[in-house]
This record gives sequence, structure tokens and C-alpha cells, in this order.
Amino acid sequence: MRRGKSNRLSKKRFLQGLIVLVLWALWSVFPSEIYKQSQSTEDLELVNATEKISSEVVRVCTWNVRNYSVAGRRINGKYVQAPKPEVEKKHLRNVLKKINPDVLMIQEMGDIEFLRELQADLARENLKYPFIALTRYDAPSRLAILSKIKPVQIFDCCDIKFKFRGDNRFSPRGTLGMAFDSNGVRWYSFATHLKSAQGARKSDENFAPFRFAEMKAIDARIVKEIGKDNPIIMGGDFNQEPNSQLLKNLKRLKLQLLEQSDKWGKSHSYFWSKKNVYFMYDFFLVSDKMQNYISNKATIFDAGFIASDHRPIYVDLDFRKKTQN
Repeated sequence: MRRGKSNRLSKKRFLQGLIVLVLWALWSVFPSEIYKQSQSTEDLELVNATEKISSEVVRVCTWNVRNYSVAGRRINGKYVQAPKPEVEKKHLRNVLKKINPDVLMIQEMGDIEFLRELQADLARENLKYPFIALTRYDAPSRLAILSKIKPVQIFDCCDIKFKFRGDNRFSPRGTLGMAFDSNGVRWYSFATHLKSAQGARKSDENFAPFRFAEMKAIDARIVKEIGKDNPIIMGGDFNQEPNSQLLKNLKRLKLQLLEQSDKWGKSHSYFWSKKNVYFMYDFFLVSDKMQNYISNKATIFDAGFIASDHRPIYVDLDFRKKTQN
């Protein structure tokens, strides 16, 4: 009995060892499709796509894509919870194919499955983004970045806390960043989406004081993560037009507004259909050192307002330029 039991155990161990050996061999032949860094949110994702070989000239785009998630929508006269309509998603992809950004910063993205869906749909239409990141905070509206260029590091800063009128408050979305190396230059791209005025009472002043405090906290957090005096571009939906009161809260980063316009010379990016008015809520902010790599003002792409109530904005960064800074 003992010898039979021993033989069975030996065979079992042999089979277990054989399985481990086969799995190791398969892992060696087929590398993992997931590229992870500890700073990741849903982690940095790598799919079977070719990275951009050169990153000397980089097109950065920011776009609030309006509820790329399950959200309240009016369909056939009824207000229901539903995914983003296919007609909006198709229009969004068509616009992105025309812009062809290398780094795409998105506001109002849903969870990781929605981001993967967008990534896969774009790849099928030959616009491939091997690297994606999404803030880990479980919210219906998140920040996301898609990149053709492999980032050096990502920064999920969705947990920013600050004091506001005597209370501890959190930034609703925080900021999400990536670091890149281009022609020997280490530079940073951060996506931002400040609190909107939706739901504000008269005493809230449309949440402008909250946004100022939020911006100040984001400024401090980015400096904590990467330090000062770096080439930085921040883009997103700031939910108010740029002014000195907003920008003065970037005391450490000292970011400045990048001029922008569409083909008609207009600078607005957001259409409020209820009031039939336009606002410049979306824009880029850049550091002094990033200014060295910007040749022209940012372009507002006239995509209409089908995919979103915001228009995408992009700018080209040329890292072939030499700087003395």
C-alpha cells in the first residue's frame, strides 16, 4: 500500500512539474500584454500594436468626450440610463482619425471597459494606442490618457485632498499624468477636469472658489510628484474661462495659458445648448520650459457638437528644438 501510494505521489508531482514547465515555456514565447507600473490606476495597458518609433514631434490633444459611459440620456422621449450612443462614438472616432494625436487626454471617460472599448475600436480603424491609463477612483466620470508613445511613468492623482472653508474636501477627479522622454527631453502631460457649476446654489458662487482651491491642490500635488521647473503641458476641461484668479493658484508650477483658436479665429470650446451660448472651458496650460517646444498656438478642431458638447483641442510639440534652459 505504501509503495503504491508513493508511486501515485511521484506521478502527481511529475505531472505538476510538467505543467509548470509548459506554462513557463508558453510565457517565454508569448510575452504578457499587460505592462504595469506601481503608479498605475487600472494599470498601464499594452496591446498588440506597434509603438511610435519617433517621438521628436508629438501631437497632444485634449477632449471632454461627454459621458463615454452609462449615463442619463433622453432616448425616444424618455430619460434613461444608457451607454453612449453608437452615432456619437462613430463621430468621435472619425474626428480622432483626422486629428491623429500621439497623446490623447480625455475627460468624462467611464470605467476601464469603456476605455478598452474605445482603444479597440480605434485600433480596428488603424489608429492604435498601445498605452492607456485611467484614474482608479470609482466614479462615472474619470480621466484617461491614450498614447502611441511608451510613457516612462504615470501619475494617478485622483486622491487629492484639501481644506475648503474649514472642511476637508476631495477634488472630484484630481489629475492624471504621464512622463515621456522625447529626443532626450523628459516632459510631462497632465489631464485635468475641474468641478463644474452644476448643482451649485447662489451661495456656492458657481463653485468658482472651490475650483480655485482645487487648482491650488493640484498644483501642489504635481510639484510633489515631479518637482518644479519641468516641461509640462496640462490640458482639460476647467469648467470656466481662463482668468488671472484661476491661474494665480498655480504658484509653484507657474503654468500659463496657451493661445488657441479654430479656423475662424474663435477660441470657444464648449456649447451650452440650454442657453445657446459658447464658452472657452477647454484649454492648455504650459510651463516656461514647455514653451521652448511649441511653435504655434493650439488648434480647436471644428468637430461640431455631435460626439460631445465640447470641441477637441490639439497642439504640436517639437522636441527637435534645442534650448539653453
